[in-house]
Amino acid sequence: MKYSKFLFCLAILTVLVSCNNAQTTSNDEATSQNRHNVRPQDIDFKLVVEKPDDPQFDEIYELVKKEDILQKFINEMNARIEFPGEVTIKVTQCGENNAFYNSEDSTISICYEFLEHTIAMQDEAKISKREKLLNATAFTFLHEMGHAIVDRLKIPITGKEENAVDELAMIVLMSDTSDVTYYAAIEGAMQFYSDALDEDLKNFPYYDTHAPSIERYYDMLAIIVGAYPTLEKDFVGENDETKLHPDRAESAEADYERKLFNWKTLLGKAWKE
Repeated sequence: MKYSKFLFCLAILTVLVSCNNAQTTSNDEATSQNRHNVRPQDIDFKLVVEKPDDPQFDEIYELVKKEDILQKFINEMNARIEFPGEVTIKVTQCGENNAFYNSEDSTISICYEFLEHTIAMQDEAKISKREKLLNATAFTFLHEMGHAIVDRLKIPITGKEENAVDELAMIVLMSDTSDVTYYAAIEGAMQFYSDALDEDLKNFPYYDTHAPSIERYYDMLAIIVGAYPTLEKDFVGENDETKLHPDRAESAEADYERKLFNWKTLLGKAWKE
């Protein structure tokens, strides 16, 4: 039953995104072309794609190598964030479904196992493989980039850092209304919902640095609703675990504006409009 609700929610979101993309494609393409024109010496985030040992990942490897969508997205982030030094984004085989930031060598690793799992979740026929690739990596890359920013800029964080960088990743996506990042933000939220279906909250390690996935999902929905109040009718509702409760939605817009202001303040000159 829960899985059926998940698929139904995805179907609704796909329709919403299709309408949104149809309205913004021409402007987005022009803006993206300008923002992606980043000189090599300006690049703080660089992409390295390693060939996997396991042939089961060859198709994803060829997709990553063939399509420039990841490099364009990274260039987009270089245009948005002024980062001290250089961070390597490495697509690699890890032996586990994961993505992580290593502060010792300033490397963000996105595992082929993670890409395979996340791409497989997106079974909508209207989404191309290159879009699925971006949807699978955008939020996660920004989440790990958040860890790198907190580490390198010495951003003061109170509370769980995992929650804080979830918030930063979603705000970066939702504040970029000129680019087609809307669906990537939705997919980032839906990853948490999918994970929540498999979590046993009775035996959840509440001592862990990560909050339960369902809590993270609702936090992400609150940011989406706050950034796009006109879509409240599609994302807010009672007695539906896939939607944000109206009590939380009441303050979503004000909360979003406050969070956006706070992150701009914390990042200072590192945040580029």
